[in-house]
Amino acid sequence: MLFKTFFREPLKHAYMLFTDRDYRGWCVESTRLGHLERFRKCRGKVRDWSLVVPDAASYLSAYKEIFVQKIYRFDASKEAPAILDLGANIGLSVLYFKSLYPKAQITAFEADPAIYACLEKNVHGNGFRDVELINKAVWDSNGTLRFHAEGGDGGRVAQDGDGGVVEVDAIDIRSHLAEHSYDFLKMDIEGAEHAVFPAIKGYLPKFKLVFLE
Repeated sequence: MLFKTFFREPLKHAYMLFTDRDYRGWCVESTRLGHLERFRKCRGKVRDWSLVVPDAASYLSAYKEIFVQKIYRFDASKEAPAILDLGANIGLSVLYFKSLYPKAQITAFEADPAIYACLEKNVHGNGFRDVELINKAVWDSNGTLRFHAEGGDGGRVAQDGDGGVVEVDAIDIRSHLAEHSYDFLKMDIEGAEHAVFPAIKGYLPKFKLVFLE
């Protein structure tokens, strides 16, 4: 068994390098950026898109999950599905959805102001001007939240003792869903799910598919 594994993994790697452009791209980016210290701003490239990257480790992890492992892949019943992306981070999920369905109607929320600036450059800056980007935290009420801006993909509602805390605008997600309809919901909001998911339970039947991190 060990002998088979010893040969199988290198062969699998070689095969994917030749057949899977996203795996090949991720390998190139991992070699180029994998040594960088955390939270050092750099440039990334996914397919033909040039990206602003605030943290190489977060970027490489998301790149692998989204484009190589394709965790958000879904089959839509129409060519322009409506997608709600809660916790869009720097925009890799949005770019992936647009690669699946170029005519998709996407609304993406991101709470962290610094990460949102990267999201805007990575999405609108790569020509996807039809994507609606909103720099607000989704919550179960309107107002402001104390937010721990971690600098990568781990930003979250602040707890006592946290550093790097900023105040961000929060929107009651129910008010948004009362006025909009979506086919696909992706929610990755670093622990705020405990407040948001119960709040939207009455709207869940409107979605055809839900992805909850």
